[in-house]
Amino acid sequence: MTIDLAPSHAVTCWIDDDGSIVVLIPSTRGAPFYQRYACTEGGLSKALNVLRSRQPAPKPRAKHGAGATATTLTPAERTQANAYALLKRRGMVR
Repeated sequence: MTIDLAPSHAVTCWIDDDGSIVVLIPSTRGAPFYQRYACTEGGLSKALNVLRSRQPAPKPRAKHGAGATATTLTPAERTQANAYALLKRRGMVR
């Protein structure tokens, strides 16, 4: 079992077996979007522009004091953090 600690807006990029640059763009409406680029200088430039353009919207600043970190997490991030904490308590992850 793997735990993905990447934020929900994270874009993943890799080189596939055919030598193409593949960019995985997450979607809020279902399956993620895969985009392939040629493994050339132009393809790499296009892939990097996609990675650069996917900046998340800034989150509101947390208030000072107790519970400040809880207000900065989205519900999905809170669920993921709770699941990770449970697995850690049970000794399944370090």
